[in-house]
Amino acid sequence: MKKLALLLVLVTAVSLLAGVSTDLSAPKVESTDGTLVVTSDSYTMDRTYESMAGPGSLIDGFALSNKPEDAGKIFWLKSIRVDTLQPDGKAASNEYFCHANLKFDVPAPMHNSRFPGRHHMPKRLLTLTEGRMRIDLPEGFGIPIYAETELGFDTMSHNLNHESDKESPQVKFRATVDYLTTGEENGKPLRPLFRRTVYMYDAADKPDFQALAESDSEFCGTVDAQAEGLPRIGDNPIHWSVPPGEHTYVLPADEQLFLSFDTTVHYAAAHFHNYCEWMRLVNKATGEKVLEFTGTPYAGERGMAAISDVVSKDGIPLTSASSYELQVRYNNPTTENIDAMAILYLYLLEPGIESGDQST
Repeated sequence: MKKLALLLVLVTAVSLLAGVSTDLSAPKVESTDGTLVVTSDSYTMDRTYESMAGPGSLIDGFALSNKPEDAGKIFWLKSIRVDTLQPDGKAASNEYFCHANLKFDVPAPMHNSRFPGRHHMPKRLLTLTEGRMRIDLPEGFGIPIYAETELGFDTMSHNLNHESDKESPQVKFRATVDYLTTGEENGKPLRPLFRRTVYMYDAADKPDFQALAESDSEFCGTVDAQAEGLPRIGDNPIHWSVPPGEHTYVLPADEQLFLSFDTTVHYAAAHFHNYCEWMRLVNKATGEKVLEFTGTPYAGERGMAAISDVVSKDGIPLTSASSYELQVRYNNPTTENIDAMAILYLYLLEPGIESGDQST
């Protein structure tokens, strides 16, 4: 026993001297060719935490590659998934996941200016929210970023179904990001995507969309409603309150889409809360449903277990000459007001950047 105890002391001492953390809950970043893994802090779910109000953290200052030979090369983001874990690495329930963002840790315009022509990528690169735990961009498409660009990863938890008589769990979030180190996939050139986000918001406190896109705010997404606007919840203009019954909210989306050219949607995701029946992007002139999303809540609990996405290799056209609106239907069967959000994430074809542009 004495030998075993001495061995454990020596192992711990060597680990500390080597800078290796023995804390399984500590955040960490690991990157190998083609895969980036980022693990958050651990959060204690010891009370009710509403949406956008739970413990969160930011890990920043890392890159896809710090190798000198990769500097100036363009890598291509292809997918991200998040796993909810206990501190020891075992699986935990996804009900505690609010959202996560992989984003630039430098000003987006500074990064974009390195590309030939104009690049339109905002600060956030990939966003996951409750019910949408992974994004897989279609074959032949990716998000181009320079290998050495500093990145950040923020996460936030929530606890919508707290039970005070039960032990408070601890959870952390592990993101796995897959990327390609060349401009080809399966022998064919990659085509670049950029992101646009359309939010529902409190009409009495309309956000500055450009500032929102470039900020480090923990907002997931935005919204404008017709008529009298939306009753906001707290200080967050993208939360509003839905009274009992059926309610359809409509948002003119052109200002947030900000399209000065025709493009195509190749991936789209949505975020909304319980009792949302559907969310749509609609062509105002024709009434055509361009995109539609539905979701599945947790059985008997608050929170979304799954929300649909849209993946298209051929692309769904959006034209600069057309006008679009975001529509969302909530059906509140309770006798109390409920909280609501509605956010649309679009990944659009970027003009003017070729996969052959592999260095500055």
